[in-house]
Amino acid sequence: AAVYAHALRIGEGLSRGERAPLALNAGALLVLHGLLARDAATSDRGMPYLESARAAGNDAVAALALFSMGRAHECAGRRAEARAAYTDLLGMHPEFVDARVRLAVLAAAERPETQLRDSADVVRTARETANSLFKEALSSEPANLDTGAMYMRFLAGEYPANRHVAWGSVKDLAAQLFLGPD
Repeated sequence: AAVYAHALRIGEGLSRGERAPLALNAGALLVLHGLLARDAATSDRGMPYLESARAAGNDAVAALALFSMGRAHECAGRRAEARAAYTDLLGMHPEFVDARVRLAVLAAAERPETQLRDSADVVRTARETANSLFKEALSSEPANLDTGAMYMRFLAGEYPANRHVAWGSVKDLAAQLFLGPD
């Protein structure tokens, strides 16, 4: 973090847009450090950098800043703010699979009867929402093993929203991931 702070000081002569990638990296580094240490205060120290990068950066920088902001909010237990960051990101880039997966994980962490409103303004249970988001993510990137692993955990009953193991679905998903769709 000290190295990035030094880089930001050196970059003070740059334009706001030129500094945006530096701010993004500094913010993302602090968020990652906070996630690994399970320290929300450290993640929160990255937020001003990420806000700055989001406001001043190009579309790619803003997208990455939003994702890191969502992760920081998750680390701090601010689920609503995390959902908002990921939803905003998907509004900009619907193909950003990791944001869809994080929304699925947030939904899966809720109680099964919790009602959630999706981006199409449809209200569904947390279980239905998580299942739908995981399926959407896998349909975008069927070979993504990280997404498949998260969905398998969901199907295996590892999240509060789904405590009923669906072994047939786990078996089918494993076959699809490792053997292909046919």
